[in-house]
Amino acid sequence: MLHAVAPQLDATAIADALWLATRMSETSSESLDSGSKLQPPATTPAFATLAADRPRAEAQAPSATPKSRALHERLPGSDSQVRGHAVGVPRAAALPLALEVTRALRPWKQPWYMGRCHALDLDATVDSYARSGELIPVFTAAPERWFDLVLVVDRSPSMQVWQETIDAFVNVLDRLGAFRTLQVRDLTFTAGSGIELHDRQGRSTAAGQVCSPNGRRLVVTVSDCAARAWRAPTIWQQLREWSQTTPVALLNPLPTKVWRRTGLDLPTVRVASGPPGADNSKFTFERPSLLPNEGEADGRWLPIPVLSLSPHSLDRWSRTVMRGAPDGCAAVLVPPSGRNVSHGRSRPSSSRGPEARAEGFLRTSAPAAARLAVLCSPFDRLSLGLLHLIRQELVPEATTADIAEVLTAGVFTLDTDAGGAVELVVAQKIQARLRQDLAEHEVWRLHRVLSRYVSSPGNSQGRLPVVAQGVHGPDEIPAEAKPFGHASLPTLELLGLSSSGADETQSHDSPAPDRPELKEPNRSAEALDARITTIRPGQITTRAEMMQLFGGGPQGGIVPSVTTPNILIYTDHEAGHRYGYYDGWLAETDEQGAVFEYTGAGTVGDQTFTGRKGSGNKAILQHVEAGRTLRVFIANGKVPGSGAKYQRYVGEFTLDPDQPYVMRQAPDDNGDLRNVIVFRLRPSGDVEHDAKDDIPPAEETKTTLVSADVATNAVVESEDNLETDGTRSVQAKTETERREAVLLRRFRAYLQRRGHVLKRHQIKIKGEASTLQTDLYDVTDHVLYEAKGNTSREAVRMAVGQLHDFRRHVEPPNPRVAVLLPSEPSDKDLKDYLSDAGIALVYLDGDTFIGDILPE
Repeated sequence: MLHAVAPQLDATAIADALWLATRMSETSSESLDSGSKLQPPATTPAFATLAADRPRAEAQAPSATPKSRALHERLPGSDSQVRGHAVGVPRAAALPLALEVTRALRPWKQPWYMGRCHALDLDATVDSYARSGELIPVFTAAPERWFDLVLVVDRSPSMQVWQETIDAFVNVLDRLGAFRTLQVRDLTFTAGSGIELHDRQGRSTAAGQVCSPNGRRLVVTVSDCAARAWRAPTIWQQLREWSQTTPVALLNPLPTKVWRRTGLDLPTVRVASGPPGADNSKFTFERPSLLPNEGEADGRWLPIPVLSLSPHSLDRWSRTVMRGAPDGCAAVLVPPSGRNVSHGRSRPSSSRGPEARAEGFLRTSAPAAARLAVLCSPFDRLSLGLLHLIRQELVPEATTADIAEVLTAGVFTLDTDAGGAVELVVAQKIQARLRQDLAEHEVWRLHRVLSRYVSSPGNSQGRLPVVAQGVHGPDEIPAEAKPFGHASLPTLELLGLSSSGADETQSHDSPAPDRPELKEPNRSAEALDARITTIRPGQITTRAEMMQLFGGGPQGGIVPSVTTPNILIYTDHEAGHRYGYYDGWLAETDEQGAVFEYTGAGTVGDQTFTGRKGSGNKAILQHVEAGRTLRVFIANGKVPGSGAKYQRYVGEFTLDPDQPYVMRQAPDDNGDLRNVIVFRLRPSGDVEHDAKDDIPPAEETKTTLVSADVATNAVVESEDNLETDGTRSVQAKTETERREAVLLRRFRAYLQRRGHVLKRHQIKIKGEASTLQTDLYDVTDHVLYEAKGNTSREAVRMAVGQLHDFRRHVEPPNPRVAVLLPSEPSDKDLKDYLSDAGIALVYLDGDTFIGDILPE
């Protein structure tokens, strides 16, 4: 009968179909009996209580089922005991961005063409046969992998927390297939800061055996440089010795901002490589001017590349060594003496209390690190395995540096047992502070995501030891009191629990640990239940709701959407005021109406329109061409029980077509003055103009000298963009505006070649919110210039008025003033007008400038 229905089936296919039908029957029967095959995990009273009061959009609690059991992490150092069965759940990856790290190391796959083996050269054999008539095989050297890799791993106590990450990195190197051999050497220090090397079998290895006489061995030392021995010269002398004959690098898992607090406080430079695969002595670098000269008689300072476990750092190093990339990579300079011990400066011990320590961490750490710590706060104690699991599933953007911040900031105490396993313990006061930033919906999401991960197939990173709680379990096992997830009956069977043990499941009414006290957002359930479909000026919303409506991301001040033609612009008055600049409405209006000023993206260094750093600013500048709408939101208080803020919608905007932005100077996160982009936004639809959003007027008139690179007008672009203006998509520049930009650029170059110091003035007038800027100020000759793009009477009269206005506020007072024009005015009366006004004339004549005020 089967053959009649499906004549193409053979005996094997029919057997497979019968087996599958049998399995489907068993599955259906089990579902009818237990009702748990597709049911969500059981909830505990802690989560059930949480669900009673939360908004309906997030309050759908996992349905309770009698066929699930709480999963507690097995922790040998825990004071609490949980009765149940010991099982293992899939372990998360300990190395973030493993795929990107693998790609960054691809340059090491470059082959060594003169290999030790030989291969038949078919072309040469055919050519020889054609010439001689005799078929004689021709062999040539076969390409092979270039390097053997020796990974020297510091086994100091502080490195214990990185054991899983280092093992994952070793697996990446092994799968990469770029190295002939991969050897791991354990580095330990003796009492006198001497070094000892051992292989994986514990056998002692001489330091001289690490290098290879032919230079085809790569040495990478992995250490956080926190041990006292890294402040002694011995280890650095050994690294220097290896570096003279083979490529050597130092890999530090800690964030780069804390490197100088460790033994890695040597002088730093950027190095460029010589021939591909060359040893460190072939690196070229520019010697720092303040570098000490001590030890020069015995040899020069030798660079050793320093790397982090980020794809960017590994890529820069790989391309520098193997491809001679001109951008180079970072390195420390090691003197012949190893190091000067006086370089290490001890930091004063901190006496801050737990609350202050937690508050400082949340304020200064990277966002991903802070979020990871907050998501770990429901647990009194957890292992590194659970930390990696939370990072992988809930904070995928976190890097190794973010994990290091969590581990080294003093928020968690590291407890290491006799077997070397590290557990993270959080003090009650720190835990209470972290929980203040843990939103209620994040608690639910943490529970759902971890429970779903436990039951997901295809995880092969090892096993995380847990306890499946059950009142009839065979043992009382040390474990964390609070469960991190639940497992249904089928999942328990997949985890290796027998059917009899799996049947002993926990009711949703069984006791459970108290949940963290979380404050409820002051929002109605009905308001959050319905998916938001529209927004009006003045409406209070959140970033999450705007992501639903417009798309985009959850972070950043400029958020271009890839799903809708919108760019969401978020501003926070408190954040801007800390740095001395303000976003908001200008009190002064012009014939086109009101202007909303918004400071561009970038917290450190000059703001730009190029590269990844300037992508948001470029998106705003090109929004007309891209057909996107600018939507502005202002922070409006904090969501209770959450680190998020409410957002008040201001309305739709477009860039001012005549002056889309200005460049000013303001301090960055480090307190250094830098150039910032201030966009001038015009309303393009309904907007809310609230007086509290007005930029406050200046309390006093203040003039500041800023860099001459700061443009006074949006149409005066940076010099790099003058010739290839590909960033601006608002109204095209007029020819006059272009000539003015080019004229200023050429005149600046003319004066700078003659050694003149050039600046601009940034002027705040008392009682006004707007900022005035001059075109050019010659500090050397005390001359104030105003440039115009044509020689018309209207342009010259405008320049005269601006100069008379500006000169009243310039310090030192009474500067000489001059009008800069692109050519000599043909109207003699204009020259007389300038002369009578006491204003000098400077104009371009061919390739030079003419003017009585100019230097000889």
